[in-house]
Amino acid sequence: LGGREGKDGTSLEVSLRFRERWFNGTRLPSVGLMSRAVTAF
Repeated sequence: LGGREGKDGTSLEVSLRFRERWFNGTRLPSVGLMSRAVTAF
């Protein structure tokens, strides 16, 4: 159980890291668009 738990924990950490990187990558352009819209107003 311990070994299996560790394995799952590692994969979970990797997926969380990947998701965070993907979220940051997609969020940055949105922030740029929002700031551009705010500047237009």
